[in-house]
Amino acid sequence: MPEDNVQQDPRIRFARDLILRKKDLTLQQLFKFIPKKVIAESIGLNVNGFINVRSKEPENFKLREFIKFAKVFDLDLHIVVDLFVRSIKLESKNNDLIL
Repeated sequence: MPEDNVQQDPRIRFARDLILRKKDLTLQQLFKFIPKKVIAESIGLNVNGFINVRSKEPENFKLREFIKFAKVFDLDLHIVVDLFVRSIKLESKNNDLIL
């Protein structure tokens, strides 16, 4: 999806607003409102890989993917990192892992 089209997509704008308003939002909650496919395409990731694996393992995202996510959603990088940290902590808690 070309970057100009991504930023015009109302789902991307909605996701941005949701991330900014709901300070305790996690990725899993975000996926209830925005299809994983939309997010994967917007940040340039393989859709099937994102849906089946990556979306369930937020700890495996790379810095460049955080940066792309921040750019596409027009967010400060620290907001994106906070979103992923909350998601990782929740995942760790649910799986009885120590973080």
